[in-house]
Amino acid sequence: VAAEAEPRDCRAFDSCLWEVDTLRSHFCPSVSSLAALFARPFTQSTPPVELAPLAALSADSLIRVETQRKLKRAPIATAPAEPPPRHAKLWVP
Repeated sequence: VAAEAEPRDCRAFDSCLWEVDTLRSHFCPSVSSLAALFARPFTQSTPPVELAPLAALSADSLIRVETQRKLKRAPIATAPAEPPPRHAKLWVP
C-alpha cells in the first residue's frame, strides 16, 4: 500500500481515522466532543466544519476551558475507611 501510485488507493484516510475514533473516548470532554464531529458521516447536506478554530486549540486553551467549566454534577466524596477491629490479624496500631 505504501508504494501505491494513486493516493486514493493507498487508504491513508482510513489509517488515520482509528486515532479519531480513539479520541471519542478521551477523558477531556472538549477533546471527545471534537472527535465526535468527525465520527459522523459527511453528506451533501452536512454543514462545513470550520477547521481554523480547531487548529488554534492548544493544551493550555483546553485546560483553561476545562478548569472554568461548571460541573453538571459534583464528584461523589467518600468517607475514609474504618480501620479493622483490634483483634483482626492485619491491623497494625
